[in-house]
Amino acid sequence: NAALRRFEREARAAARLEHPNIVAIYDFGTLRGEGAYLVMQFVPGRSWRAEMASAKQILPARAAVWFDQLCDAMASAHASGVIHRDLKPENVLVSDTGAREKITVLDFGLAKLHVGRNALGPQLTTEEGVVGTFGYMSPEQRSGAPVDGRTDVYSMAIMAVEVLTNRKPPVYGASKLWLRESLRWPIPGQTPTDLLDLLQKCTSELPSERVGSIREMRDRMIPLLRSCPPLTPACVAGADGSETIVRPA
Repeated sequence: NAALRRFEREARAAARLEHPNIVAIYDFGTLRGEGAYLVMQFVPGRSWRAEMASAKQILPARAAVWFDQLCDAMASAHASGVIHRDLKPENVLVSDTGAREKITVLDFGLAKLHVGRNALGPQLTTEEGVVGTFGYMSPEQRSGAPVDGRTDVYSMAIMAVEVLTNRKPPVYGASKLWLRESLRWPIPGQTPTDLLDLLQKCTSELPSERVGSIREMRDRMIPLLRSCPPLTPACVAGADGSETIVRPA
């Protein structure tokens, strides 16, 4: 059926990826009862979601270590023609390896195999409909329009805001007001202007108005995080957009 065909196609794409910060896929296949299996590398650690809940606040310098590795992993995936489409704190692990924390990107089972000439060119939409997580989805992904690597840029910018502030994105997508209200200095009335401007650009409604690649995002964001003082945590109760959905076409 269509779901199994999608699983096989995307598992094959994910299995091609070789990067120290991407979970390895060793085998995959289908079962007689129309089920499927995926054999992946075991990675010890905790999800970013669990770590944020435990730590209450992730300092910008620590976030820089996390996002430096995440950006490198996703830049490698994009160079191989694979877009994740479901980046969120639940799908990234952090492990204590001694000298430096190591992050690992999971759940490339939802990845989209790019069919154009490069990771930012034209895309084909899937026949099965929209796959992803509402709170982190780019506008084009939510609408079922073609997506490219800039949809992961959008998701990672939302994750950056959440990691720094412990504030979840609205269930139906982030807004410019949410970004401004989330990113605040401890001193009232002041905001980290350069970082806010970059994250607003990365979450622009139109893909053409975002930064052009994950690598460009890393080159601009990591120095800002390393020099950024702690932001005021802003935990918000209520519904959030952290559940992965599959919406039929």
